[in-house]
Amino acid sequence: MPLSNLWSKVSVTHKTPVAALWLAAAMAFAAMVYSGAYSVVTSISVVGFYLSYGIPVYLGWRKKSGWIASRGPWHLGNFSNAINVLAILWTVFICVIMVMPPNTRAGWGIVAVIAPLYGLHLLHGKYTIHQHSLESGHGKVSIVPESDQ
Repeated sequence: MPLSNLWSKVSVTHKTPVAALWLAAAMAFAAMVYSGAYSVVTSISVVGFYLSYGIPVYLGWRKKSGWIASRGPWHLGNFSNAINVLAILWTVFICVIMVMPPNTRAGWGIVAVIAPLYGLHLLHGKYTIHQHSLESGHGKVSIVPESDQ
């Protein structure tokens, strides 16, 4: 490969071939822009962003009765349910729009990632995450199958 001495040189500070990494990033960016994959990458990014926002909103809204008494001083009061519903509906709307043609490859890309993860979840069962209490001083978070509780 041309300039192989440059690409194979390992940085003393980072212990990685920095020039080769920058070359790979630049080539991947150029291939993405040239091949028309830009819209697919953008669509996947938008859908991922909205899902990462919408899932906690939905889960918090679903379990609201368990934490509503201990919420902080700033909250949306009586409007919180309506705003949660609007946020969830907007997330669903944007996710549907971003995987419609010509971005169907984005939809299939997301399905290719989420389906195996959901399959693993079904195979290994549900887990509960136990967080340490601030009073106890323990710094570990344990993940325990619900059947072991």
